[in-house]
Amino acid sequence: MNILSGTDLPGLMPMREAVELSKTAFAILSSSGQTVVPERHILDFPSWRFTVMTGAAGGDRYVGAKLLTVCAGNVQKGLMRINAMVVIIDPETGLVDTVLDGTWLTAFRTGAACGASVDLLARPDAATVAVFGAGFVGYMAVLAAASVRRIESVRIYDPVHDRSEALAKKLAAEHDLATDRQVQPATDPALAVTGADIVITATDAAAALFPDAALSAGVHIAAMGGGYPHYELEPATMRRARLFVDSRQLAARECGDILRVWGKLPADKLPMAGELGQVVLGQIPGRARSDEITVFESSGSAVQDVIVGAELARRARAAGIGVKVSSFHTRWQ
Repeated sequence: MNILSGTDLPGLMPMREAVELSKTAFAILSSSGQTVVPERHILDFPSWRFTVMTGAAGGDRYVGAKLLTVCAGNVQKGLMRINAMVVIIDPETGLVDTVLDGTWLTAFRTGAACGASVDLLARPDAATVAVFGAGFVGYMAVLAAASVRRIESVRIYDPVHDRSEALAKKLAAEHDLATDRQVQPATDPALAVTGADIVITATDAAAALFPDAALSAGVHIAAMGGGYPHYELEPATMRRARLFVDSRQLAARECGDILRVWGKLPADKLPMAGELGQVVLGQIPGRARSDEITVFESSGSAVQDVIVGAELARRARAAGIGVKVSSFHTRWQ
């Protein structure tokens, strides 16, 4: 068994490659009989949540689980709001192959999913990004968007303005995201989205983040947060947009934006264009017109964790990265 920490994982896979792998995961997720994704097991406590996600893809080629906690109060303690561990199983033996830092992996694969939606649904000339949520997921999502589009301007909004400023400085210092270094914090949500070609939401908001009227024609929205009971978009936006999801079944059960507008409809009755994997497979078109608003609602699936996690595990073993542990595999003579 190999153990990969958060310092082992960066550098194993360029974000552009992760975006392509994310597309593969979405295609598998949309292929009949290719995945097994049980309903996640959730324990809700007054101030935090514990979630267990399991999934398999490609028969038993990719199998694993994620243990995840969400604790909003961690931000004030200088800790991550989302913390997780991902376990990848060896399909030949049933033994644990790799344990990965799921906090890093969750942000990385969520960012890659955002990048996949931008590549498939945003206008080819999209250059201005507004991101809501200055946390780890927001950071990764901006990197992913920049890996598939030539980004010239990034606006960052977070209710804690210091976090917006910190992320703006980090992005400007670390990455050549904007041709003229226009990476700046925003103080007004409506102004942040005005004229934006891509809007990324990565929050646990309890109310819509920006007014629908402020959106420009042709914008693509990648809604990466908003798990029920939270939501991020106004109902008017949801009703007029061309809507895509990662999984109809997951969206019908867990997407706060969808449940708020349409309630608990059967998955096949939801008024949407379809799944992002169907676009990858060529079963449905992506963006139909340059002026239409597209929305990708990501509920997040263990399939993304196990497929991206397995590839990271493979690359780490090939590079000799990680801590190898064998004592967990008990033998009885």
